Amino acid sequence: MDTNLSRRGKRNSGGLQSLAGVLPARIADFYPAARSLVRKLVLVVGPTNSGKTHRALERLKRAESGVYLGPLRLLALEVRDRLEADGFPTSLITGELREIRENPRAAFTASTIEMTDFDAHVDIAIIDEVQMLGDAERGWAWVQAILGVPAREVWMLGSPEAQDAVQTLAQYLGEPLETISTERLTELEIDARPTRFADIAPQSVLVAFSRREVLDLAAEASSQHNRDCAVIYGALSPEVRTAQAERFRRGDVDLVVATDAIGMGLNLPVKHVLFTSLTKWDGKAETALPRELVWQIAGRAGRYGQHARGHVGALDRRTLEFIRTALEARPAAVPRFYRQGPTWPIVSAIAAALRSECLEQILESFLRRAKLPDNQYFSAALGEDQIGIARILDCVHGLPLKTRLALSVAPVPMLARKQLPREFLLFANAIANGERLRLDVLRYHLPPAAGAEQQRAEFAVRLLNLYCWLHYRWPDVFPDLPRAQGAIRTLDAAINRHLAKKRVRRCESCRRPLSRFEPFRYCDECFHAC
Repeated sequence: MDTNLSRRGKRNSGGLQSLAGVLPARIADFYPAARSLVRKLVLVVGPTNSGKTHRALERLKRAESGVYLGPLRLLALEVRDRLEADGFPTSLITGELREIRENPRAAFTASTIEMTDFDAHVDIAIIDEVQMLGDAERGWAWVQAILGVPAREVWMLGSPEAQDAVQTLAQYLGEPLETISTERLTELEIDARPTRFADIAPQSVLVAFSRREVLDLAAEASSQHNRDCAVIYGALSPEVRTAQAERFRRGDVDLVVATDAIGMGLNLPVKHVLFTSLTKWDGKAETALPRELVWQIAGRAGRYGQHARGHVGALDRRTLEFIRTALEARPAAVPRFYRQGPTWPIVSAIAAALRSECLEQILESFLRRAKLPDNQYFSAALGEDQIGIARILDCVHGLPLKTRLALSVAPVPMLARKQLPREFLLFANAIANGERLRLDVLRYHLPPAAGAEQQRAEFAVRLLNLYCWLHYRWPDVFPDLPRAQGAIRTLDAAINRHLAKKRVRRCESCRRPLSRFEPFRYCDECFHAC
């Protein structure tokens, strides 16, 4: 079976004119548990480092029950640990990990926002990083949480740019909204001149925008300046990122080299944030850093209680001027138009209207032709690659439509050129056939975490996390959760050992150290000698 998402298979070309009379009159009515409550909405807006999370968690501790909903497993884990350190047993629920506290006092849960429970009533829900409701890929999860979390108080935390969008949503729901504005607790200063690599102060973070740039910068710090550093980028598992951050917190290293993964989900005692580039790859081309991303990352400088002020700069003058211009004005407001994902009630209604169970066709109809109720507020949105994954799943015999929908949003680690890993089809067929899939079936070997094998190890962790995600939905089919988690821990430890080593980027011929600015694998002398 071809697993390339870019190819298009044949499908029913029938159209979908309208869902009128099939769907509820209002999107809000998809969430009856929330509609049964008299809810109060509280919006806390302010820049990074303005105490929003602290204020909300203090309110949570005074409640009988509550849930924290964040954008990353890393944040949910941090909040869980923070609450438990204060004596409040808290369960942790993410797509790939569930640690349920059996303690009768464990009335709190920290969760990723995609795992919002729309049936369990609580006193208070905290929705973090609410400005994400404008995100093209994941915004639907914040919209659904605001519409549907069954909590008597719903606290939403985010940047000031989210205020208009949240107010409009509250007016649509007809629910009272209290707005609390917070101010940054430490000053933020922009450097007057670029910082030389040799002059980077302790407690600094260097921000790059690709895995290769991060590793090259770390190698330069190690080989040319004798500086050990923590390394953080998106492909690392949350556990590895946490371990790397802990090296910095403990003082084992005084420099972090990170991608924009540091902008959300890691609270570090950083004094100085230094940008190394003014562009990043957006999946299609190198583009200028969005203003909101610059604000998010720069705001990490000057952690309250640890530094009197934060400093923001760059390694070169052109990048510094770009950052200075970006920080002269706040980003644009989040649009007052909301993304709605293909929930099961919507998908089942479209399937009935089309008289088809082809998920690819249903999703395309949802995205392009379905007229949603409340369409003056809501537009259809799909996850990245969701239609392509649905196309592959439609070819797996015996998978019910609802199962295919769930699998279409699974955290599948993609190979190059949008290629699905063969293991994903193995997983899908096991579900279809009701077969128990032991971890041994994957013929999985733990690679040494060195050189190119480091990327293999990172990919393997993501594949094992997918197995864990599937276990929580089909435990009889994927029974080896403890073994999968043990393999993840083994790989994470190997990755951490590799990241802690001194790194030197060398010419592949003569083995001389190469500068991070050298784009080739060979030094000039070896290149010209060829």
